[in-house]
Amino acid sequence: MTSTISIEAHAMYFIQQAASSSVKRRRLLDESIDSSASERTVKSCRVRVAPAGHGECARLVTTSKAGRREVIVLTLDRPVTIGRNPRECTYVIEDKVVSSVHCKLYALDSVLSSTGGVLDESTNGVILNGYKLRHHAAMVMHGDEIEIPNSQVFNGSYASVHLAFDAVSFRQVACKTIISKCRGKDDMQKAIKEVNILKKLKHPNICGILDVEMNSKAGWLHIFLELCTGGDLFTYTAHRFRLGEAEAKFITYQLFQAIGYLHDRSISHRGLDAPIVLEGPFPRVQIADFGLARTRAYQETMTVCGTVSYLPPEGVLALDNKELAYVGMPADCWSVGLILYIMLTGLHPFDYMDGEVQHKQQYAKSRLSQLSQGSLVNEQVIKTRIIKCIVEFSAAWDSMPDAKNLTEGLLVRDHTRRMTIQDALRSEWITRDLDDLLHDYNERLRN
Repeated sequence: MTSTISIEAHAMYFIQQAASSSVKRRRLLDESIDSSASERTVKSCRVRVAPAGHGECARLVTTSKAGRREVIVLTLDRPVTIGRNPRECTYVIEDKVVSSVHCKLYALDSVLSSTGGVLDESTNGVILNGYKLRHHAAMVMHGDEIEIPNSQVFNGSYASVHLAFDAVSFRQVACKTIISKCRGKDDMQKAIKEVNILKKLKHPNICGILDVEMNSKAGWLHIFLELCTGGDLFTYTAHRFRLGEAEAKFITYQLFQAIGYLHDRSISHRGLDAPIVLEGPFPRVQIADFGLARTRAYQETMTVCGTVSYLPPEGVLALDNKELAYVGMPADCWSVGLILYIMLTGLHPFDYMDGEVQHKQQYAKSRLSQLSQGSLVNEQVIKTRIIKCIVEFSAAWDSMPDAKNLTEGLLVRDHTRRMTIQDALRSEWITRDLDDLLHDYNERLRN
């Protein structure tokens, strides 16, 4: 009998045992689990996992769809594979949001005891103690909790994004759902605006619309989008501390192509920041979330949009003075300059704690992780720094003079003197490797 688990409530607890102990000592985290549950055999279509055996180092307690407690036994010579495909997995979860092979659990034999690890091989990752793993391995210890995420990918200010399945092309897609009864008319109009803009856009670096379903009477809207499986650029950069110059250049070139495509059509994004830039199949990046986008972007607007730490000086001034306006296109260029700075340094030039300037290398990685959740300092402090527009370039930039010149050109206080996307594409940093960039771009993105 194939073992199945409810994806919404799926949680596994790692129960570690000392390999040298002659007495079986188990400490179950869930007190409601009875003694018989720990001895229950878990079956699959491929193997029969015995309740105990030679080399056993751990047990994982989980719950089936029927509500029955089950135990998965992990031994030194028998890794456990979890996923949707019964031919490849020892523990099967029949749910379309689960990958064919979602993750593998394995045992490691050390001098003192046997420990284990989990390796993610899925589309949407696994969660270890609240931290999402994506295509990475991690050690698991006694009391650790592993979860397979449900179908919700993102929950934003006016919409939630879920995993969906295209029954025609047999692929996973993203579904942005807006319910007007919960969100209000303004949010529904905002979503319809995004749909109308995205429908007209066809570009490999823009997350395009596949289909739309709307029910005005019921008050809901489903927007089906391409699924970007690699996470956001901010997390990608934070995990690597900073990116190498060549990789940052290729990503920046893609951003220039996407923003240039928008600007050629008089559209500005106005909400561009690192968490919005999603990674699809490596090394592709895509821009998403066009709810703040504006047509006729060459005109001034009185409405200030976007994350404060990514706003240009004129946007910050307009935020605090309703009589001031700013233009969307130069604001996009400023945002790309910030993203470039962050990729090459692992730091935000305006959002940092006092005293951090002297210890940037030490704190940058942890600070970037925090920044993905929100700003580190008071919003007013960030605004003041942006308006003054004092950007610090450390000695590390000396080895990247062309990258520094481009970043400085994009982070100019006066938006009338700020580099445009076309100016940036003509910069020395881009043109000196233009042949390689064009070759890689055409080979990896358009084919």
